Amino acid sequence: MNDIYDIAMREQTSRFHGQVTVEAFKVALKKGEKRQVYDPNVHKNDGWSQATAVSLHITPLDPARKFIDRETVTFGAEWSKVIRPSIEALKPKIAAIRGKQPDEINP
Repeated sequence: MNDIYDIAMREQTSRFHGQVTVEAFKVALKKGEKRQVYDPNVHKNDGWSQATAVSLHITPLDPARKFIDRETVTFGAEWSKVIRPSIEALKPKIAAIRGKQPDEINP
């Protein structure tokens, strides 16, 4: 049986041109509870743990296309197997845009 992430990486990719906004923030996690934005006054232990979530928003240049919104936690398979490797692959381009060498940035 093939891993779904391996299959996704072999499929033809879609290309979207637009403005990308990335936001990282702390979330609180507790088994059986919905993920919440972390608040140190509310999530004091009691089974809560912290994680980092990342939101990716793409506003397309073509108004006929839909907005793309994704949100994931950084320990999830979507982040570690798809999103992070994609960002790492773009590291030279990101560095060039920022006027730096690739080893000078952490994308």
